Amino acid sequence: MGSELRLLADYGPAFGQALLLTWKLTILSFVAGFALGIVVTVARLLPLRPLRFVLTVYVEVFRNIPGVARLIFIVFALPARQVLVDDEL
Repeated sequence: MGSELRLLADYGPAFGQALLLTWKLTILSFVAGFALGIVVTVARLLPLRPLRFVLTVYVEVFRNIPGVARLIFIVFALPARQVLVDDEL
């Protein structure tokens, strides 16, 4: 029991910061995804055929590529192209 309390005392603040960062990223991702989804949905209803085609391709690509494959691309391919994602908010 004492070792668990020691771990909590040592690493508790780091876990708390990680939890807050996770919540921030979750909320930010939800809001951004919801807003982008609304914009794309409304734009797909417009009578402009080329725009509808491009947005349909965009939706189908993201719908049909597994999330893990996109994550692997973000983690490995983007840094190789010198595109860095800032992990601090």
